[in-house]
Amino acid sequence: QKLYSLFDVPPVPPRQKYDGSAPITVKGKTWVQQYHELWDRLVPGSGRAAYVQGEAIRLIGRLSHEVLDNGGANWDADFRAMRDTLADILATGQPAAESVRASVRSISAGTEEKTFSEIARAVVAWILANPMPVALGDVPYRR
Repeated sequence: QKLYSLFDVPPVPPRQKYDGSAPITVKGKTWVQQYHELWDRLVPGSGRAAYVQGEAIRLIGRLSHEVLDNGGANWDADFRAMRDTLADILATGQPAAESVRASVRSISAGTEEKTFSEIARAVVAWILANPMPVALGDVPYRR
């Protein structure tokens, strides 16, 4: 509170966690706003998400960060497993288009930003089409 006062800025609002029982909804109008809202509500500060929908957002965020921000320096079997898990998630419920799932399966250390944006948009659309929370089971990666 002292820092907010010292720098004369409004406090950051408290993070609103998802309760895990109601359908997942968003208020944002653009897919980017919706992506950030879903990230804030469904992705924990560390570790895996509790629900498949949150894990889908977390995975595309982790994959894009590794490739676009780290240059794929840490790309390994865990990242490949994360990629494959995301493709599997997007095949459930009301599935994302096969072309989207194929794009996910093709993610590598050399994937371009445009592809990640298209996939992130599709992940948001998939979550909105599958709003009932699904508990995340075991996953084949440690990151």
